[in-house]
Amino acid sequence: MSATEIDVPIRQSRIRSALAAIFRLPPRRTILRAFGIILGQNVIYLALFLIKLIAGSIAEGIALSSGSDQVLLVFWEIAKFMMYTLSVAVAMQLFAEAELVDLGLKWDRRALLDILAGFAISCLLVGSYFLIKLVTGQIQITGVAWQLAPPGFVIGNLVITFLIFAFLGWSEELLSRGFHLQILSQGLNPFWGVVLSSAIFVYLHRFNTGFGVSYIIFLFAAGLFFAYAYRKTGQLWLSMGLHAGWDYFIVVVFIGEPIEDLRLFRLLELREFAYSPWFNQVVILLLLLLGATLIRAYARRRSPSPTLPPTLSP
Repeated sequence: MSATEIDVPIRQSRIRSALAAIFRLPPRRTILRAFGIILGQNVIYLALFLIKLIAGSIAEGIALSSGSDQVLLVFWEIAKFMMYTLSVAVAMQLFAEAELVDLGLKWDRRALLDILAGFAISCLLVGSYFLIKLVTGQIQITGVAWQLAPPGFVIGNLVITFLIFAFLGWSEELLSRGFHLQILSQGLNPFWGVVLSSAIFVYLHRFNTGFGVSYIIFLFAAGLFFAYAYRKTGQLWLSMGLHAGWDYFIVVVFIGEPIEDLRLFRLLELREFAYSPWFNQVVILLLLLLGATLIRAYARRRSPSPTLPPTLSP
């Protein structure tokens, strides 16, 4: 038998395995239970909505008196942190008979390394995106914060905005990759867990500035990217570092991406020129592929720390 004849059944076996990974689903009761758990978390989240209202009222009052939109964002992210964490924790206890740590929050010496690696990878990716925009003439630096304000003001704002996006990274990764991804992976299979959790991630950002076709593609790709980080490490810390780092570097340090109409501290003052959004979309997708390669390389050097997903027993 020739090598070609041997390769044919091997390829067929791989195709069958891939199709099974997509279409082989557990019993309907398990699928419905998974969506029921997610619905339960949403009900708990809505019950905690009072926290958001209180925090929002306090934040608006302080923001008006101080003239700082960052105060508003700090209170908003703290409220979101509390609501996401509490609703997921209660849902895990009530419906999945599991603890919050079971979602990938085991703290050990690798956790801090994962967070730092996530920030480093995001810094490299967003920094590369900034340089591409600069070299192609899409942006021009017109000022830098340390020339316009004292060092204490600059450092203080860098720290405050860092904390804002650290809260954001925790909240959104706990919900999307910690809760949605793992519950759906157990209720359906890992393939659909990744796909559907990324789709929900897109939906949760529907009110963001610039929400449209290109932004939807980016958000879905980002969901896959963060899910890949979780799948390679078995913990959430790397994806949290990636998510917090990406938003921090693209909003505060390099690009100055707007968050609705909020006036936030930015390290650089930039002048923007006309450009093709689809060109930038392709660049970002290629950078995410580069990031996935870096995640894979990091995960190979990192000893595995698998987490046991919640069991959806009836």
